[in-house]
Amino acid sequence: MPEDPREVFANRLRALREERWPGTHVTQLQLAEALGGAKPLSISLISSWENATKPAFPTKNRLKSYATFFATERSLASSPYRLLAEAELTDDERDERDELLEEL
Repeated sequence: MPEDPREVFANRLRALREERWPGTHVTQLQLAEALGGAKPLSISLISSWENATKPAFPTKNRLKSYATFFATERSLASSPYRLLAEAELTDDERDERDELLEEL
């Protein structure tokens, strides 16, 4: 029986957060702070996207932010972690973001 695409999607989001960079584990709180900027997202929202049983789907803009965050380890360069602006991304990072976005 093929896997439910919603479950695959939720598991992929969790894997990005937990396994993207070996030796670094991004928590749901850290991701919520980075994606929300001045107004952090709720941990429950991040959790709902990663819930394989009943996943919620991020908006297109949130998905782009998610892909941007995970396109570069520079997202982790400061504390709290942050989402880099489009102008800050290198060409390689933009390519990585676009690949992640297409995958998701």
